[in-house]
Amino acid sequence: MVYVDRTRIRQVLINLLNNAARFTDTGGVTITARVDGGDVRVSVADTGIGIAPEDLPKVFEEFRQLDGSLRRRAGGTGLGLAICKQFVELHGGAIWAESTVGVGTTFHFTLPIGTNVAAGVLPGDWKIWDRIVSARQPAPPEVRVVSTDPSAARIIQRYLDGYQVREFTAFDEAVQAEPSAIGARQAYVVVSSSPEEMWTAMTLSQPVPDGVPLLGCVLPSRRSGGQEPGVAAYLVKPVTREQVLSALDRLGVRLRSVLIVDDELDMLRLLGHWVRSARRRCQALLANGGEEALAILRAKRPDAVILDMLMPGIDGAAVLAAMRGDARLRDVPVIVITSRERPGEGVAVGLLGATRAGGFSITDLTRCLRATLDALISPSHGAPGPEEARIG
Repeated sequence: MVYVDRTRIRQVLINLLNNAARFTDTGGVTITARVDGGDVRVSVADTGIGIAPEDLPKVFEEFRQLDGSLRRRAGGTGLGLAICKQFVELHGGAIWAESTVGVGTTFHFTLPIGTNVAAGVLPGDWKIWDRIVSARQPAPPEVRVVSTDPSAARIIQRYLDGYQVREFTAFDEAVQAEPSAIGARQAYVVVSSSPEEMWTAMTLSQPVPDGVPLLGCVLPSRRSGGQEPGVAAYLVKPVTREQVLSALDRLGVRLRSVLIVDDELDMLRLLGHWVRSARRRCQALLANGGEEALAILRAKRPDAVILDMLMPGIDGAAVLAAMRGDARLRDVPVIVITSRERPGEGVAVGLLGATRAGGFSITDLTRCLRATLDALISPSHGAPGPEEARIG
């Protein structure tokens, strides 16, 4: 058993994994943990390019990056490993690296074992203590999201700090579910792809308890983008390796070259790594933005394109339009990868409504109107941009 600040140690792992992924094109990254004397040792090993012996002592220095080629490859500020060192040492541990050029690098860090902590506490006692602690803090309000789109609850959870979000695919199932905590206030959010579907779910399903708010919103399905002309598949970030490779398989064409377009270098390298690792004979053409993509398309016709829609300058929509205007590229299948919840994406909520059994009092109505108006047109929030104004 170790006692740590979970957020800080999680950040250490994320920084080490991100660092390993940046420099690993073939092979992979492995995490191990074991007892080492009075410590727990965690190791993150990669099969990347490695670090020269003379550079190893420098990797934990603030704002320190290695030679110019590595700096161009990695980007970043050079603070990630320095932060890892500070967090680990504040926990009474140590961190170091071992590396062989051309073979890979392993970062180790240790955390002291809590030897003065009594382990094996009886479950009954722990549950009693948990109830005592929980009783001192009010349970967070519980929002039950009803949607057949698996990304809906994730998006709502990301922006609802202080709420517990539970996902359901059927409205009746959400109403009948037991509350997650005693005394937790509840609300229901129905996310549908059409106003008719939203209205049906809100009015014809099992009624919610009195006084419990019921909200509905119309949000285009994450799969709707695949219906657009020229788009063979539509994936919403964060995407997995399996999702990307499955989308490529569904194209049904022989892939000798795939053009990957993204303005985020880390994402661009990761997608390229996925394609190359799964298809050894397939060439991954990397374009860091729309301008590079158009230059590559003018020189070579790829068998498929993986395209990020949200990019500065020449965005994904412009690249797609250029391809559809060129007879040579018109039939090249495109897999769109985008972040629906980011501003400027162009995916708009079509309708937002709220109801409650027994209706709203005038006081409740004016409070809801005031909160909505403050959120949408208050000067403190600034005037909405052309894309933001589309959200209804």
